[in-house]
Amino acid sequence: MKESLFAVIAVLLVLAAAAYLVYAAVSLPEYIPPDTSEQAVSEVTDVSDKTQIRADGVTVYMLDVGQGDCLVALTPSGRCILVDCGTYASYGTIKGFLDGKGITSVDIAVFTHPHADHIGCADLVIENYRVDTVYMPDCASTTATFMRLLDALENSPETEVIAACAGVTAELDGAVISILSPFEGVEYDEMNEYSVVFKLSYGESSMLFTGDAERINENEMLASGTDLSADILKVGHHGSSSSSSAAFLRAVSPGYALISCGADNSYGHPHTAVLGRLADAGAAVYRTDINGTITAFLGADGVSVKPSR
Repeated sequence: MKESLFAVIAVLLVLAAAAYLVYAAVSLPEYIPPDTSEQAVSEVTDVSDKTQIRADGVTVYMLDVGQGDCLVALTPSGRCILVDCGTYASYGTIKGFLDGKGITSVDIAVFTHPHADHIGCADLVIENYRVDTVYMPDCASTTATFMRLLDALENSPETEVIAACAGVTAELDGAVISILSPFEGVEYDEMNEYSVVFKLSYGESSMLFTGDAERINENEMLASGTDLSADILKVGHHGSSSSSSAAFLRAVSPGYALISCGADNSYGHPHTAVLGRLADAGAAVYRTDINGTITAFLGADGVSVKPSR
């Protein structure tokens, strides 16, 4: 599966390679990797909530990585699902969290789409932790960030890469991942529209992860008739008004809405219109720029959400 996915990506990259080389020669700054020394990591603010891994459900941590996305879900036996990796500067925060929890390997990684605020340090995670399976959409980018990810995957033969599309499922220690978008064979216009949307379920509890999915994706999922309902919603695109339509929120009907965004970010995320729609939907809103790292718990019979501040 890894070879076939890489083959499709290679064809797409050939079409853009010449233009990218010219652009890179004159426009791209030199990549300076984050400081991954023990001293640098130890200086990162502790993002762990000091709780032990719960054996009665799945604990999901939305890490405060600024203007980016990174979530970590731990199953009852401590197996790890990683969703996105923030920017490349987020590595110290992510490593500090994983090491603080005693996590040495990632069972499943979902890289929702190739934007640098979602896969920024994915290569470093793959290089420094065992990653068993990666789910990522069948799309390509010519950015240096995406190239580093591909290089890391090529150099990690133990990692299986699976094309993520609607209908694909996975199970880990009682937790079920059901991918709802993107739809196979659809050519989208924007990179965000390839975002992997999936529902994570444990018992009767569930959380919907949306990456940077846009309204076109929301409309596709609504039209497909799939069950979008979830107790907790990871709000799409950092709370941008281009996502989280009223119709979509009605279908999800979340009790809680979690937004990952940077303090005083230049995009104005989360947008006022989205906050209004979430209020109308009756969702309690938590956001990393205000609440820091957010801990959600999916139990067999119910959910809870706890901010770190």
